[in-house]
Amino acid sequence: MKKNILIIGGMGPQASLSLHERIIKRAAKDGAVNGNDFPTISHISIPVPDFIRSASGGKKDALNMILNCLYCLWRTKIYAYSHCL
Repeated sequence: MKKNILIIGGMGPQASLSLHERIIKRAAKDGAVNGNDFPTISHISIPVPDFIRSASGGKKDALNMILNCLYCLWRTKIYAYSHCL
């Protein structure tokens, strides 16, 4: 069964890129050759403030940013695989 993967960024663009690359390499290792052999990957890069090192916290603000982004995707039906959300 073909996988549908949603990557929600926020740990930095390099971390998201590294995960995306690992998924593609793993699919190739598992036999993916043609484009349709690979999983569907939706990658959302959200510029969430660094709430871990922040003195004021900000976890709630970061969560609201992520939820708002996901809601916008769902609302506009850009992300058609709603069962993955």
